[in-house]
Amino acid sequence: MSETPPLRVYPATPVPRTALPLSIADSACADFAPCGAVWLFPIPAASRKSGLADGLVNSLRHTLVAFPQFTGTLRYPTQSDNGPAHAKRHARVWVSYGEPPSDPGAEVHLSSSNETLAALVSRARVDPTALAALYAPNTLVGLPHKAGPPLVVRITTMVEGLALGVKMHHSLADAQTLCAFMADWGAVHCALAVGRAQRVPPRRLDPALLDAHAAAPSGEMDDALNAVALGLPQIRLDFWAKPDSPRPPFWHAPEGPDEHTDALDAARGRKRGAPVPWAEWEWSAPVKDRVFTVSPAQVERIYQAAAGPGGDEAARTSRLDVLLGHIWRLIVAARQVPDGDVYLDMSVGLRARVAPALAPDFLGSPIVNASARLPVVELVPPMAAWTASAAQAVRQTVAAFTPTTVPALLHRMAHALDPAREWNCFPGKRHVMVTSWIGAGAGAVDFGHGCAHVEADMPACDGLVILLDVEAVGGDHKAARWYANGARVRVILQDDVMDRLVAVWDLGG
Repeated sequence: MSETPPLRVYPATPVPRTALPLSIADSACADFAPCGAVWLFPIPAASRKSGLADGLVNSLRHTLVAFPQFTGTLRYPTQSDNGPAHAKRHARVWVSYGEPPSDPGAEVHLSSSNETLAALVSRARVDPTALAALYAPNTLVGLPHKAGPPLVVRITTMVEGLALGVKMHHSLADAQTLCAFMADWGAVHCALAVGRAQRVPPRRLDPALLDAHAAAPSGEMDDALNAVALGLPQIRLDFWAKPDSPRPPFWHAPEGPDEHTDALDAARGRKRGAPVPWAEWEWSAPVKDRVFTVSPAQVERIYQAAAGPGGDEAARTSRLDVLLGHIWRLIVAARQVPDGDVYLDMSVGLRARVAPALAPDFLGSPIVNASARLPVVELVPPMAAWTASAAQAVRQTVAAFTPTTVPALLHRMAHALDPAREWNCFPGKRHVMVTSWIGAGAGAVDFGHGCAHVEADMPACDGLVILLDVEAVGGDHKAARWYANGARVRVILQDDVMDRLVAVWDLGG
């Protein structure tokens, strides 16, 4: 595989100089792993051109006119910034753009490979690590000290195909925003390729729309609102609390207040929460990364089984709840976890959980983490109702985030002394972390000839589960139900645990 030096890419036409605060939720995502994926596209012989990569860079420039934030500088607020009081607190994330070449721009890497698209897709549908060389490199900005771009792209031309690897800073994009960007880039590229005047869809980064739903974000923290937020089903691990074991050497997180927050911490009594249980995460153990394909019939079978003879549970849980619950209990069983509580840590989107709801194409990273919790004995045999119990726990957890409770949660997050202080998920042996790309439209991205395959770019972290609808690898993008074409379940587990999971994986159908 060959590669040229990276390019710095800016919008094709100037955009106004802008500085604005990201949302309360965006700032809390600043230390998350990047939001990224790799898309594989077929390129028929008649459409192969020597200038394909140049054409993609050109269409990217035109697309960035609608997404200039991905060429800007991510930073903390300064005294001269104009914005609401809560957005000027310590470690809140702002973005400035519209000043090339001082802006970092989007970073683009051009590569070529002798791989054949069909062979690569065949391997990747079982083993996602086959795509490792196609992911965008992680040269993203890292607040507060690492300079870099907020968007990195790798364009790889190959035999009969094309790969686009994309990484975005998580403060600017969740999966929904990433897929919207890619869909727009594809549409602009297709128009330019046939000589049509490109139409960049109107996009507006407006984080204040989410913050408007926060209850009393300025002033002092309200005890009653804080109590509502603390009642939500989240684990709350405090990086400022002294842990009983050392953290991994690669882990960077605040260990305590700094000069900006020390006085406030003292005024609040230097309260500390639960320390991070580092000893429960065997971070250096080798892991396996595997994809399981679930058919529509299998989804239906486990759903009906969880519903029971009278179907009562079906009225209270969805098929996605049941699938998540079933996967959770299979992993817990494969891990052979001793008695005690175990957790399913889930990303929960906020767009539809405020009133009035935000638009589905609202840009940014309006997500939080929530955790379902159950005793081990309720998830593994011999208890007959394990899948139903797990599905109910999933449903109850997600259902707790409502237009009544989310404003209180945003209030608490707005008043945090450091938005990265609290960790609401964990990769330890008692936790399964799941992120769902179902419905994000990843497979609908089209650069002229359909999408052959798409894979989320995720760290090789024990206990991580990623869900993709099968439409993401070429199914019916207009299916009324997410499971109409089945689902792809990607699981990353320690080697021995994965071997046991494969041995017991059974969805019937």
